[in-house]
Amino acid sequence: MIEAILHSFVNIFAGGRSESKIFLFLIYLIILFSIFFIFKKNKIKNLSLNWKYFGLTIILFYIYGLFIHIFYISYFGLDLNTFFITGNNNEISSSVTSHIHEAKSFVANIISYFGYNNLSTIDAGGSYLNIIPKSLINLGSILLIIVLIQNFLYFISFLKKEINNKNFRQIFFLIFGYAVLSFSIIKTAIDGGVLSIGFLIGVFFVYLFILRSKGFSIFNYYLFAIISSLSIVLCKLYIANVYSSDALILGQITSLILLYVAILYLTEDKIRSRFLFQISILFFASWISTSGRDIDIYTYGKNLINKDEKVYFYDKSKQDVGLLSIEENLSIKAFADKNNKNLSYMPISIPGITCIEKSAYTAIDMNIITFDRINQNQLAKSNFIITKYNDSVIYNKFLWKTNLTMYLNPCSPEPLTIIDSILKKSLIKTYVIVNPVFYD
Repeated sequence: MIEAILHSFVNIFAGGRSESKIFLFLIYLIILFSIFFIFKKNKIKNLSLNWKYFGLTIILFYIYGLFIHIFYISYFGLDLNTFFITGNNNEISSSVTSHIHEAKSFVANIISYFGYNNLSTIDAGGSYLNIIPKSLINLGSILLIIVLIQNFLYFISFLKKEINNKNFRQIFFLIFGYAVLSFSIIKTAIDGGVLSIGFLIGVFFVYLFILRSKGFSIFNYYLFAIISSLSIVLCKLYIANVYSSDALILGQITSLILLYVAILYLTEDKIRSRFLFQISILFFASWISTSGRDIDIYTYGKNLINKDEKVYFYDKSKQDVGLLSIEENLSIKAFADKNNKNLSYMPISIPGITCIEKSAYTAIDMNIITFDRINQNQLAKSNFIITKYNDSVIYNKFLWKTNLTMYLNPCSPEPLTIIDSILKKSLIKTYVIVNPVFYD
């Protein structure tokens, strides 16, 4: 339960399906507070850095990430608004201009130098390696390392300038606010990009902090931010399905604005209890309404797998769906943790509990771009997915496009992993799926 709450909270400023970001943020928070306590005992007198250089480096990193994305979609002849999934190096990743993932290749590149390759995970950066030129990825990796080093150096400089004559409340929320904002901005640079709402909101609140540091009153900005978030809530009410992507995005925007308002207000010299109470109520209400998907995943993970039940899972050894042999009763969450599976991708299907096995198959139309032609009857068979496709057509001088329809069994666990296994077993190791409708 605690992990689910933490996941939904971190999702506000560092959205995504990854579960590791909870632990990364907690470790990062501990490091920053440790630096603070070290700094208190050993004051660094000569460290005074110009924040403009840090800001310029971050902006450069964001622009470079967008450049890599544009390079990538140009390479495959895709439009700017195209959503696509890349399978390569035994990894899978999705991307779209409004939320890019190609910059994750910088992280995968750095990790590869330590001997870690082919992590076989979804939305990992390794899928872009060997497609994007190594020189471009190396440059991005260097920029990332520079940003991370600057982040800690400027944190020490930040402490030197900001904690003088501050009380415990202000110091705590200054450090916590720096942790939330910097974690969000750096994470979003890798997973999201310059057009992400999280980046734009973060920049706005950095501007407010700078204004206040120069002696300007920003109370009216607090009111503006709160009114804006309430307006977004009203827009959300017009969306019929509160669990739709649009509703979730609007909810996250509201929660993020209110979170930053609350943190920044708690660093003020004097606070009004009534105003703080109102902000807190609005924030928690927004947080609860935004965490619907996390609640669903948590509920899904609590389902027990019993010995006498039919349970489907993706069997790596067979590269297809198999029946799970249960030696003892355990929850889906326990199974996912034990087998290093992300609960967000629904690794287990239990007919009658998580799915209805006898309901209609889901038809998915998509185009697949490959380096090699896909011949008739080339695609491997699967127990859970039926495929129908036309002959591949030449896409450009070195790429092929295949129009494909896949029919998914309603109890298919990890549909994207199954599709990836079908393509890999068919000797298609690198591919780009264009605008699939099932991936949300």
